[in-house]
Amino acid sequence: VAGAALATLISTGSVLLVLYYWMFVKKDTYLNPYLSNFKFSRQISLDILGVGIPASLEMIMTATFAAFFSTILAIVAGTDAVAVYSTGWRVVNIGMMPTVAISTALVSVVGANFGARRYENIRIAQRYSILLAVACAVVVGVLIYLFAPQIVYVFSYSDNSAHLAAPMAAFLVTMIPYFILSAIGAPATLTFQGLGKGLTAMVQTIFRQLIFSIIFSYLFAITLGFGEHGAWWGIIAGSLCACMLTFAWSTILGWSYYGERAWVYLVGIKAIKPFRIAWTLVVFVGCVAALDVVWNVADTLNACMAFPNMVALIGLSGVIASETKKYVDDKDAEWGGLMKWMDDVAPQIDK
Repeated sequence: VAGAALATLISTGSVLLVLYYWMFVKKDTYLNPYLSNFKFSRQISLDILGVGIPASLEMIMTATFAAFFSTILAIVAGTDAVAVYSTGWRVVNIGMMPTVAISTALVSVVGANFGARRYENIRIAQRYSILLAVACAVVVGVLIYLFAPQIVYVFSYSDNSAHLAAPMAAFLVTMIPYFILSAIGAPATLTFQGLGKGLTAMVQTIFRQLIFSIIFSYLFAITLGFGEHGAWWGIIAGSLCACMLTFAWSTILGWSYYGERAWVYLVGIKAIKPFRIAWTLVVFVGCVAALDVVWNVADTLNACMAFPNMVALIGLSGVIASETKKYVDDKDAEWGGLMKWMDDVAPQIDK
């Protein structure tokens, strides 16, 4: 324990030294972290707390889920099952690092584009981050499937833990769908943090961990009698439901904001409230209407959008041709400048 605590202090101190070098020595972060530059802003402080406090509570919810889940495992399979879960989850956290990194980066991208009022870029960034995270999750899943016994050996090489190797490998293989589902759900959830809606992101975490995952784990492990493996699959089922919820939630709100901005541009600020009322009613109707009716209406409206788009393309064809020619000319000029630079530099390199 003492060694782990010392390693934590060393790693944290190393990160602080790197940050100190970037901010105060190299000074290439565009930040001036000096008290003389600080000016208190009540609104900025509230915005920070509005994201920071829910994000902190999400960590508490994660610990709460671990406690409930460990209790379910102890009931159905004993303390060895808890050891398998707690150790295997460390490997899962390592495998989640690409998804966490991509989702964390998305927060900055979403925040920057939201502040610049480039709302279309938010939707594009979210979709690209999900695709990239899913690709990384697939790679991680394949590696775990192929090398689960070797990975487990790192944690079960001693005589006291050797008997946990087989169930731990089974746990890791079972968790492969979790990586893919998290790659879809995490960027969708963190999109709300980038928009400053930390409370919304926290609510989604509550649904994923404290409602869906716990309910399905209890249902599969105890009610249906599937035991330890049922509890594992409860995590997958809960993540699937939460993934569908967060993706649908973020998509609905994203498109509503995109449409709202368009109506404000066409009609003015007075259009916001009527648009939100109409949007909410349409969402409700879409939830309760027959599926074939919803798809027929969606296909019809998508087809209707083609007409104004075609009119705009024809009307702006001259502008498109002009901008395309300008882009090509600029690229040609850049390439010509590069070739000239290489011609000037090459003789000096030969010397």
